[in-house]
Amino acid sequence: MGSPSFGSRGISQHGRHQAGPENESEALKRKARAIEARLRYLSVRIGEIEQGYSAPRFIAIVDAENCAGCGICQDTCPTGAVLVKEVARIDPERCIGCGCCIERCPQGALSLHPVAPHFQQQTESAL
Repeated sequence: MGSPSFGSRGISQHGRHQAGPENESEALKRKARAIEARLRYLSVRIGEIEQGYSAPRFIAIVDAENCAGCGICQDTCPTGAVLVKEVARIDPERCIGCGCCIERCPQGALSLHPVAPHFQQQTESAL
């Protein structure tokens, strides 16, 4: 009989390496980048709150190639700004840039990006 299976470690029944550890490494790198983006956002947001600024400066963006369409982001979003069909879509009118969806995405398919200047001006004028 062949060698034992170590599927979670990337070794097949025949002892050949699979792409598992490489995929895990890339997934962890994506998650680390998402966490770094979230920390940058939180630092900026703290400064804004302390200065009395309340309009969102970031919005969630979906990397459709990495999105698995699992719906975790949709279930997590406190404002209902995420809709998942085959992949997640963000409603920029509802997204407050909180990053909750980013923290929960198992694929690292979401990230925060600066709000476009024209959208930010519309948001600020509505306040």
